[in-house]
Amino acid sequence: MEKLGVIFLQETKCSKIELKSIGGKVWKGCEAIAVDANKVVGGIGILWNPKEVSLFNFSATQHFLYAAFHILGTCIWGFMTNVYGLPRAEQKIQFLDSLRMINGMPKGKPWIIGGDFNLIRNLEEKKGGIRQLNPINYSFNEVIDNLELIDVRKNIDTFNWNNKRTGDRGIARRLDCFLVSESIMMNEGELKGTILPSTRSYHWPIKLEWKNMGTNLRKPFRFKKLWLLQPDFPEKLKEWWEEIPTIRGTRMYQFQPKLKILKSKIKKWNKESFGNMFQAKAELDNKIKEVQTKGLQLGFTIDIWDKESSLIQEFSEREHHE
Repeated sequence: MEKLGVIFLQETKCSKIELKSIGGKVWKGCEAIAVDANKVVGGIGILWNPKEVSLFNFSATQHFLYAAFHILGTCIWGFMTNVYGLPRAEQKIQFLDSLRMINGMPKGKPWIIGGDFNLIRNLEEKKGGIRQLNPINYSFNEVIDNLELIDVRKNIDTFNWNNKRTGDRGIARRLDCFLVSESIMMNEGELKGTILPSTRSYHWPIKLEWKNMGTNLRKPFRFKKLWLLQPDFPEKLKEWWEEIPTIRGTRMYQFQPKLKILKSKIKKWNKESFGNMFQAKAELDNKIKEVQTKGLQLGFTIDIWDKESSLIQEFSEREHHE
């Protein structure tokens, strides 16, 4: 069975005690926190594997279950929020008001918020029914932007709810999603969302995978001053940026993947124009060490400058002198 850390549940229709009993079938020693259902209506809960993650500092409302978390074995800690948006218009307004009031998260700390928002962001997230947005939908987008959250759309950018009707009566929407803080997208690893197979529910479950947490396994991208000395480089930058297709989402969500594509274009151009600069520099360093060794034997030393052009010039002069 695939290792899981946390499960968000909405419309549980049960109590915390019943939920923890169910969770025991998923993980041995499973922990649970829940807002109990009103008889057989509603209910929201979080299950977690205490061997993988620690949850603490809980708070709850009709719409949210909030907790701080620490991923065991790492220095990663942050916040997570399970949400359950109710269907009526006045309930949605109350839900968004509650969402606006969520604050206190230290800047830069990971925050994951997910669940059934019962709201769409645009008409591309709905099929069938009345093709019209209302002020609540626009308020939803505004709240996401103000909280500086990013919608994880990769592989879950399709409908994950339908009314199980066919023909003209069929309606499908994207009501369930994950939103994450910008720090996760920019610094804290890789995120991937997936829609899981549906059962008898009107909703398809969605899964968020978080890999390489708190690490950067890829070689960091460093801008080189040498590039600015090339007369055509600024024009190429503009050309490459304009070639990147438009990406849906908030401005920050658009910027991050476009920047990633731009970096790949710069790396390709750099390799084609200058070859492997890291390898060339390493070879040059080795040659300089050899010259330094010979220089010490002859009674002189070589000073090392940061600029590669100075290194090359110095090496050439010393080699010629010998």
